[in-house]
Order: sequence, then structure tokens, then C-alpha cells
Amino acid sequence: MTNEEDQTAGKTHMSWSWLRMALNLREKIKLGDKQVIFIWAALVGALGALTALLFEMGVELVQDLLTGRHGYRQIQAFQEMASQDWAWCIFVPAAGGLLAGLTLLFTQRFVPAKATEYMEAVALGNGYVPPKPSLLRSLSAVFSIGSGASIGREGPLVQSAAVVGSALGRFFHLSAPRLRLVVACAAASGMSAAFHTPLAGGLFVSEIVLGALTIDFLAPLLVASCAGYFTMGLFHEPAPIYQLQQEVS
Repeated sequence: MTNEEDQTAGKTHMSWSWLRMALNLREKIKLGDKQVIFIWAALVGALGALTALLFEMGVELVQDLLTGRHGYRQIQAFQEMASQDWAWCIFVPAAGGLLAGLTLLFTQRFVPAKATEYMEAVALGNGYVPPKPSLLRSLSAVFSIGSGASIGREGPLVQSAAVVGSALGRFFHLSAPRLRLVVACAAASGMSAAFHTPLAGGLFVSEIVLGALTIDFLAPLLVASCAGYFTMGLFHEPAPIYQLQQEVS
């Protein structure tokens, strides 16, 4: 037997060895429904956090474009803008409101499906959250928040994360009960990313949205919430949103 034939036989033997090892590992590790839902929770949790990051980046982009101040927090940007020319403090919110209104008008006229809140989709529906109207409403919120309107970014941010979870679950043809739980996990991840509170995010969705604090619901929600929090930590430091100043004695 030549050297070439020896090398070919060795590679074939190695490939069959890896295949046998993979088959043996598959037989030993049998994933049940409970284990699979934790995998879904971790995956959806990471995707929910990435969606939240995209939402925050969109808000910062709109703010930078309208105010001309790059790298500023919202209050600081408007304070500096007001100190230089107060008229911009009227123009910027008006421009953002116009863009937001046009987006909602476009949604109402050209998107036949109605937006479904994630709470309704989880508690009463089958877990389906229509993507187009929800994402367009989130885009409207991006214009409003980026221009200084105080409408709150948590609601549309969590809704956007729920849209991603619902779309992923429908792509893999999940059953209605599992799809509802996956959407709830996405919402918990979005809430954790919005408030930087992984424990409270899971508890809120479990108690308020699902209406139950059983371990079957709470465990995957906490996994998704923590996965979202860790994903946020990979891109920037998840510091507390509201920091208290220390009193000087």
C-alpha cells in the first residue's frame, strides 16, 4: 500500500471515528421539551437584546442628525442647543413629530394588518405579533424620542423585541403554547435591556403578562432575561439608568 493510500485510509478512519463519537453523544444527551425551551430562551434573549441595541442606536442617530450634537446624552444635547439658539428647541421636536406622524399615517393607510401588543399576543392570542405595523410604530417612536419627546422608549423597545421573537418562532413553526412562551421570553429580554434589571424583567413578564409564577414559566423567562443582560454587557457597560448622587457631609 502506497503512502497516498495510507493517508486516505487514515482520514477515512478518523472521519468514521468522529461520526461514531457524535452518534454516541447524541444517544447520551437526550434533549426533552424542557431542555429545548431553555435553548430557545437563551437564543431569543440574545436576539431581544440586539434588537434593543438597534433601537437605541436609531434613537441616537435621529438625535445626532436633528440636533447636530454627536455623543451627547439627550438632556445635555438640548441644554447646549438651547444655550446657543433657543429656536432649535422648537424646530427639532416639531421636525421629529412630523416624521413620527407621517410614519403613523403611512402605517394606517398602507399596512392593512393592525398592530398587536405583545401582552395581548401572549395572554390572549396565539403568540403572533404582526411585524410590519409594530416595527413601523417603533420607527415612529424612534423619531419622537430622538427629537426630544418624552413618550418613553421602554414600550416600543420591548414591543420590537417581541416582534423578533414571534417572527423567529413562526419561522420554525412552533406550536401556539411554545410560541407564546418564546414571545414572553423576548419581552423579558427587551425589558431587561431597557431597564438593566434582569431579575425584575423576568418577574414582571411572568406575573403581569403570563399571570403565573410557576417554575415552568419563570425559569425560561429568567434565562432569557439574563441572556439579554449579558448580551448588552458585551457591547457597553450596563450601568444603572438613574444614578443617585452621594451626599457630601
